[in-house]
Amino acid sequence: MAPAVHGNRQVAHDIRAAVTGLDILINNVGGLYPTRRATSDGYEATLAMNFVGPFALTSELLPLLQARAPARCLNVVSAGFKMFTGDPFADPQSRHRFISGDAYAHSKLLNVLVTLALAQRLPAEQVTVNLVHPGMSWTPMTQSMTSQTIPQFRAVWPLVRILQRSRSAEKAGNRVAALVASPVAGAATGQYFERGLRPNWLSARELDPRIQQRAWQLGEQLMTQAAERTS
Repeated sequence: MAPAVHGNRQVAHDIRAAVTGLDILINNVGGLYPTRRATSDGYEATLAMNFVGPFALTSELLPLLQARAPARCLNVVSAGFKMFTGDPFADPQSRHRFISGDAYAHSKLLNVLVTLALAQRLPAEQVTVNLVHPGMSWTPMTQSMTSQTIPQFRAVWPLVRILQRSRSAEKAGNRVAALVASPVAGAATGQYFERGLRPNWLSARELDPRIQQRAWQLGEQLMTQAAERTS
């Protein structure tokens, strides 16, 4: 599979070569896999897709956002992060135990935590950083889900499938666009939105600055490991 860190660094390099600043950065990526697999630079693929890649890309593009202050960074996440109830920092690479849906929820939680950590690191008048869950939608990623990849829903899987098929990807995309274009995204930072323009509740776990900082340190550690593998 494609490299998580080096691939996103290359994307950032190409963007920096093309423009001198960014007004808005939207990270909208997600994936899960039925079995454990690794990227070419050694990351469990779910972690790479949902956490390492966006972290690397955002880190590399921060100077372009800061050059266009006030700028906006919006990370699209899944409400599935709430389903992960374990230690966020235990076995992030799923080496000891791999359940597709758990790995997905775990990686999305880490994404939430580093987004909130970034919001704490950047002055709001420089770059606002927020999260949005646009709702369920019928996309190739959603279509790849099965009752085996999300065993928590196995008993009600036919109903889940009906709901998935009824949800429009276009509407979900419009919700993201509406938020990032709204004055709300320029006035709020470190907030989580679900569909609408009013911030939603987060638990004490997500709001704990110490946990946010640990997630940031994990992201930096994983990026360092990628550099070491190629040195």
